[in-house]
Amino acid sequence: MQSLDNMLVEFAQQKLEKQTRRHFLMDCVAKVGGLAMAPLMFGCDTGSSAASKGLNLSQRDLNPLAPLPPPFAARAKSIIYLHMAGAPSQLELFDYKPELAKYHNQPAPQSLLEGKKFAFIRGTPNLLGPQANFSQHGE
Repeated sequence: MQSLDNMLVEFAQQKLEKQTRRHFLMDCVAKVGGLAMAPLMFGCDTGSSAASKGLNLSQRDLNPLAPLPPPFAARAKSIIYLHMAGAPSQLELFDYKPELAKYHNQPAPQSLLEGKKFAFIRGTPNLLGPQANFSQHGE
């Protein structure tokens, strides 16, 4: 029995000697993640009972991952969701560029391309003018 205890102690010591900083940090992250999940799964307040949250103990015991009711009542009446795919560029909305409109679909001047490296551009690219109509609002 004594030799078994010595073997376990020696094994634990060897394991600690082989543990690197990377292993230590991975273990810490796993444990901190568990600490962070505990309040989300079981609620933050210790003073309230399961019955006051609308759950009886047997239901909570059967399904520990059942969602808890929110801590505050909802106040929002509606949600505005903006999906802006295909919208005009922000540059076109705020500043009209008449020169760019004039050179629409024409090759870019060499003065713009000199001394610069552009990814995926070969040859001389064509300029793209404004895609939306501009109208001045405000000052």
